[in-house]
Amino acid sequence: MIAAEPAAFLEALRSRAPLLAGEPGPCPPGWIAAGADNSAPIAALLEALQAAEPAAGPAYWATRAWGMLEWQPASIAVCAVHGLGALPALDSISLRPQGSVVYGFRLGSAALSRACEDTLVTLAGGALRAQTDALLADLRRLAPVKPANARRLLADQILFALQQVSGFAPGLQDPGRLAALSEAWLAAAGLTGESRFLPVTLSDGRVRLVVDRRSCCLAYRTACGAVCESCPTRQDDATRFARMKESWEQAPA
Repeated sequence: MIAAEPAAFLEALRSRAPLLAGEPGPCPPGWIAAGADNSAPIAALLEALQAAEPAAGPAYWATRAWGMLEWQPASIAVCAVHGLGALPALDSISLRPQGSVVYGFRLGSAALSRACEDTLVTLAGGALRAQTDALLADLRRLAPVKPANARRLLADQILFALQQVSGFAPGLQDPGRLAALSEAWLAAAGLTGESRFLPVTLSDGRVRLVVDRRSCCLAYRTACGAVCESCPTRQDDATRFARMKESWEQAPA
């Protein structure tokens, strides 16, 4: 059982997902939070992205900014529900901008919801969508983000978080169970059909799920020009699935 104190919860979360490095406390000046006046920190984030990748263009800067805003809330929700069996108050989370990235967060409320897994998924999906909708509205006041692509990128992030948590959460190693959970999460967040898992069979007979994306993060527009292995727009399906399968082949069993 995870203690109700924010510090204890955050330490347990970090022990399971080291990239989710949070601390208790209210939103500091210059941080980003749903419902706050985020115009200055989001403008600074966009400016930093432009400085980092000046040739990538406004669509990339906006899309990358959205990825920075939504990855931690989605990962926190999924990892908390399946790794800790609890849901923090997502609307009390503030995000720390650091130049061209957003990394680190604060949890402003000690409230934790505990219930069966199905109920927590329903609660988390709705809360996550409300939080990220508010952040998306703030971003769209400053940058040309397409809502449809933003929704798909959020759906992708939920599925990538499920992949991550399946490495340590009991019962999530079964592909059928993980696929069912992905559908429940997307339904709870109002994102049904925006992304999905598909199975691939590896050379040793293991079955793994890959994220069959419908979105593009525009990473190919950066100076390195790299196309993500799961990109659905810059490569054909045969190449895409071959690249994702190769990654799983190289992963530890």
